Amino acid sequence: MRQEQKLMVGIDQFTLKIYCKTSSSWNTMAKQVIDIFVEKAEFREIHWTESQETHGCSRGYTKAMYICANIGCKVLIEWNHVKADLGIRINFSAHAWAEYQYAFMNKNVEMDFLTFFKRIQCEEYKVTANRIDLTADYQNYPKCVHPDSINRNIHEGTLCVKDSSGRASYRKEPTTIWNGNSCNTITIGSYRGNIGHYMRIYDKKEEAISNNSFRTKEAVNCKSWVRFEAVFLRQDAKDIVERILKEVTSTENLSAFIASRILHYYNFVQIPEMEDTIYTKNLKKIQKNHQFGFLRKERPKDQTLEKKLKYIKQKSGLYELVSLIDEVAEASGESPYDIHRQLFEMLCNDSWNYRNDDAPLKKDYKTKKKRIIAAENMESIKETLREIFGEDIL
Repeated sequence: MRQEQKLMVGIDQFTLKIYCKTSSSWNTMAKQVIDIFVEKAEFREIHWTESQETHGCSRGYTKAMYICANIGCKVLIEWNHVKADLGIRINFSAHAWAEYQYAFMNKNVEMDFLTFFKRIQCEEYKVTANRIDLTADYQNYPKCVHPDSINRNIHEGTLCVKDSSGRASYRKEPTTIWNGNSCNTITIGSYRGNIGHYMRIYDKKEEAISNNSFRTKEAVNCKSWVRFEAVFLRQDAKDIVERILKEVTSTENLSAFIASRILHYYNFVQIPEMEDTIYTKNLKKIQKNHQFGFLRKERPKDQTLEKKLKYIKQKSGLYELVSLIDEVAEASGESPYDIHRQLFEMLCNDSWNYRNDDAPLKKDYKTKKKRIIAAENMESIKETLREIFGEDIL
């Protein structure tokens, strides 16, 4: 059955910068400004939690904290407790932005970037962008949209990339990433240097499935999915956000605006006809507000349980332990099933002991687990389990 072609535009990840005038201790003021931002963004209303301060920061920053939706989905907030001119850096990953929008959708509140950015404005500070990724997602399109075909056509001289003025969009050859004999990622331009933008074209279906991301279900349900991702940095990102505030008045306008900014730098043109490709033509339809594409509305799937189960299976050593018990039981003529059942009950009853903040117990458990793995008979396995879980078991 042929699947319908679909083109969606959106904003993937972004990084904001908050600046304010200081009249007292910057570290104290930074915390006050962060509190204002958290309140205006309504993180507490959607039940996101704030972490304690940490020191794992990006270059130039000394303090950090997270606003968390769930494991693996965090908004990172960083600042330098001495240098106010660096501002407060707020990074929304693609996953965090998707979860944030979805949380408001569940409250019957439409949350797009324009709405969010207006909501966090405040007299106490000035907020701008340091990075913003604009995307065009082509689902179920023909092979001509795939990175391998685009790369081959560029090298064969049958395809070129131009900006809206007709000039070449790149000076150097695009860089590529290959998977076997097929190119699955093309990068036009670079994040290095003075140019404040570049584009990645990659197989989003393959990436989502291989990483078991929150978009895995969407990727599985489509025949193909290629993403054109225009990354805007520094002044270019700042200009885009300022223009969104001035020019965009609705969701439809936002879709057209995103398409127009991508097309301002990246138009794919066939040679020698000098005619736009089908994927550039369709993006121009969104730019002109034709009813062809729409803004992405994320419905992220929580992968937390799947990731934990994958960890248990591949890295925790639990499967290794169960297999060892089976081998020792078989050699000694005993049944392993009672041990398995009691081990599972102990793990359930004592699960609270293995929280992340219980580092000494966690370290002690890892040490004793090695003794279990090295055990030669059932009695030595039982003895070590008694040490871990108490004398009254087994």
